[in-house]
Amino acid sequence: MNRIKTLFLICSHFNPDASELARVAVTYPELQVTIAGEDSYTSEQMAESEIIVGFPKTKDLPMAKNLKWL
Repeated sequence: MNRIKTLFLICSHFNPDASELARVAVTYPELQVTIAGEDSYTSEQMAESEIIVGFPKTKDLPMAKNLKWL
């Protein structure tokens, strides 16, 4: 199965706990979730992610070459 690279950007408004992340993994096994702080994600994470959940910096959006959902 081809997994969908998904970036969760953690912040005060979005901070899933371990049980919520486990539910996501069970419900959506096709997702390959990477977790980073909204101020600590890398350009590589932005470039490879198809889905970004959170609030990336506007200036960084051009790096998101594979982005399909924000």
